[in-house]
Amino acid sequence: MDKQKAIIDKIIEDAETRAAEIISVANAEAEKSIAEGKSWAESYKNEQGRILKAANEDKILRRKTVAELDVKKIVLKAKQDSIESVFDSAYNKLCALKKTDYLSFVVKLIEKYAEEKDTVVLSSDGVISETDLTSLEVVKDKKLTVSDVKGEFIGGVMLVGEICDKDLTFKSLVNECKPEFVSDVSKELFGN
Repeated sequence: MDKQKAIIDKIIEDAETRAAEIISVANAEAEKSIAEGKSWAESYKNEQGRILKAANEDKILRRKTVAELDVKKIVLKAKQDSIESVFDSAYNKLCALKKTDYLSFVVKLIEKYAEEKDTVVLSSDGVISETDLTSLEVVKDKKLTVSDVKGEFIGGVMLVGEICDKDLTFKSLVNECKPEFVSDVSKELFGN
């Protein structure tokens, strides 16, 4: 039996040696797989971090661009409002003229634009009256009539004619001169 026990012991010893070799190889492969996994995870993490950083930088750049455009729009709107307020101020000053200056200005408009037999429509502000106009030489010379119905506007007059009507309201006159003077007003206000 000794021989048999020796053979069994040898088989067990060889099996244990073989098992130890298999475990050692498996452990080495497992460590190698773990190291490769860690390396891949680190590489993946770094790549995702780079992608995320680039995406964030792109998002920040877009938001910055949008913010800069918004600021430019706000500044432009403020400039436009400032320019508009200059023209509104001109309109208000025309409407606030003393009666003699107001009448003189309206007479010059009538002399320049009225055609024979036009009807003059006065503004609703009541600065000048029908009586103020009917006594004027230009009204008599051009055979103009003054409407007893006031226009739905403030400042200036309207001329209603057979061929065409002429809007000589102060608002219209100011709006008409805007294109001519807007760049000058802008240069005066903003220096550009």
